[in-house]
Amino acid sequence: MQLFISFLFTSLLLVFSVAEDTTKCCENEEIGLVTGESEMTCSGTDTQIPKNQPSAFACLCPKEKGFARFMGRCIMQSECPECRGHERFFEHGVRRAEATCDDVRKGVDVAVPMPTANVLEPGCYCSTVEGFVRNEAGECIPMEKCFGEREKRKARHVEVKK
Repeated sequence: MQLFISFLFTSLLLVFSVAEDTTKCCENEEIGLVTGESEMTCSGTDTQIPKNQPSAFACLCPKEKGFARFMGRCIMQSECPECRGHERFFEHGVRRAEATCDDVRKGVDVAVPMPTANVLEPGCYCSTVEGFVRNEAGECIPMEKCFGEREKRKARHVEVKK
């Protein structure tokens, strides 16, 4: 039994040392065992680390040390782009049109991705998952506030003209 444990320990050391020697990580990344856990991204969400790596080891961005994945790089979470209230940053772009108050008023189910021919640029988008859409003024507001907004703005415009 002791011989088996010794063999197992030696094998693990050998595998780990070979993985460390052959894998070169980028800045701020650390070599680690791929366990199917997740990495923090600048989108504020955790991304599953793919298990289909060629070996059991990969370069990981350590979220416990305050790092996040951004455009493929591992940066400090404090360096992530900041979005305004109720917007979230999507680094890979969005493969759908951004939901607006017009969509809500037309009865479009904004929870279902609206297909678009192009992928929008990486950037800040209203978080429809949290119930926010973009209004005519370019702000992210709760969906329920879309009704009557156009009428309110028309009334303000008329008052200014008086």
